[in-house]
Amino acid sequence: MRGAPGQHLLDKYQERLEVAQHRHGVDTVGIRCTPGHDGLAGNEKSDTEAKKATHGDSSLACQFPKCRGPVLVSRSAKQQSHLKRLGDKATSLFTKSLRCQRLRSIDPFMPLHRFRKITQDLPNEQASLLIQLRTGHIPLQKYLHKIRKVSLPRCPACLIQDETVHHYLLTCPAYRPQRGQLERTMRRAARSISMLLVNPKVFPHLFQYVNATQCFQHEPKHSK
Repeated sequence: MRGAPGQHLLDKYQERLEVAQHRHGVDTVGIRCTPGHDGLAGNEKSDTEAKKATHGDSSLACQFPKCRGPVLVSRSAKQQSHLKRLGDKATSLFTKSLRCQRLRSIDPFMPLHRFRKITQDLPNEQASLLIQLRTGHIPLQKYLHKIRKVSLPRCPACLIQDETVHHYLLTCPAYRPQRGQLERTMRRAARSISMLLVNPKVFPHLFQYVNATQCFQHEPKHSK
């Protein structure tokens, strides 16, 4: 059975109940349900004091009774705290990386969950392609040359400049016809890396451009 919030309190109560029944018999313990905040003076007083405590009006620590044994922690609260620490650590490490700065030049909201939300309805192939275009880890000659998979970083389509994401999407003369169709549809948005790789409304037109160029449907020409 999965532990619910406060489950540790029920477990502890069950242990104490079994001890009492073992010592005094099963008929010596009675359970009575008291309606909460139903005109009962004790409940109303407890509610008032609890509200004071949330605003910082609490007793000194030295005035509290000492606990016997360790204080139990809610399983769900402990799990949430652990996940938050992991998330904070991951965000901190990512923020300090060079990759984060490069991604933020495209999407200043990284590393928030916005990107995951806007890509959750995309097919796996399109989501993967979008991530590769944003990170630069994509089979274009510049990156392939960096990881020593090809001998030259030069664009095999135009043989003029190194084949980077910026070159492939915005400047390569070999893809001018495909880019012209993209510009006629998207106008100025077609000339912005951020718009092409961040705006979900542009994604369908971006993928049409990629399919039209057929750039990723063959092996690199300059193999090592």
